[in-house]
Amino acid sequence: MWEVLANGMNGAILLIDSTVGITEVDRKIEGLIESKGVPYVVAVNKSDLANLSLEIVREGLGISAKVPVIPTSAIYGNGVEVVLNRLMELENERRGTEQGIE
Repeated sequence: MWEVLANGMNGAILLIDSTVGITEVDRKIEGLIESKGVPYVVAVNKSDLANLSLEIVREGLGISAKVPVIPTSAIYGNGVEVVLNRLMELENERRGTEQGIE
């Protein structure tokens, strides 16, 4: 099912619930996104309720420092625009690289 949902995607936002932490499902989804070679951002939601270290998220998912990990609070709107803007920047960079523009 995940493969069908990921077919044709240009980028992704992996949403982590900071009150739960990193789950096995989160790891599987991250692996799928990574295998597609598309830009992605990790949004650590509910940062207003729990202080999940961004470094713990990075280590738990096994991702490099190149992948943005951004704390968010959907209920307050904190960080949501940052996540969307960063993903668009990454996609624009990818497109520029594909076209030979840097």
